[in-house]
Amino acid sequence: MIHSSTPSHSDRADPSVPAVLSSAETGYETSYETSRKRIFTAPLPDPVSKNIEAIISLHTQKVRDIPSHQRVLEKIFTFFERPVFLYSLILGFAGWIFSDAFSPVLPFYVPPFHWSDQGLDMASLLISTGVLIRQTRQENFAEQRSQLTLQLNLLSEQKDRQNHRSVGRTSSRYTECDRSP
Repeated sequence: MIHSSTPSHSDRADPSVPAVLSSAETGYETSYETSRKRIFTAPLPDPVSKNIEAIISLHTQKVRDIPSHQRVLEKIFTFFERPVFLYSLILGFAGWIFSDAFSPVLPFYVPPFHWSDQGLDMASLLISTGVLIRQTRQENFAEQRSQLTLQLNLLSEQKDRQNHRSVGRTSSRYTECDRSP
């Protein structure tokens, strides 16, 4: 069963720091949240869950070590990675282009939009913003994939250890049976 849960903002000390939910809070082993992103996880055994929580706590500490002025800049620049920024650019350019038709009615002066001067600039800004949004989305998917891969690797490593112990016990039993007359 896959489960996701996010704490309320009042439960967290710093909303920019990823939250780690323990099994006591969710009834499941681990779930992550980084700002608005959710990573869904299945219930995991305790050793695997503890390993993942240790990795998350290292990440959380690194995030807390970021200076506040850099955090402010990152918050500002994350706005440029969102589709709402692209939509606002499109609306702004449309308003500027069509403002020539309404210039006699407008109470302020809007410089005319010249396709020959600003057309290429507008196109390049829209294209680069679209590419940035797509890259951000792909980066989020890659981060989720890498975290799930980490969980799978830790889980398979634990299973390998269990199988190795089981084979060791079985082989010692057979050795004992061979020694007894």
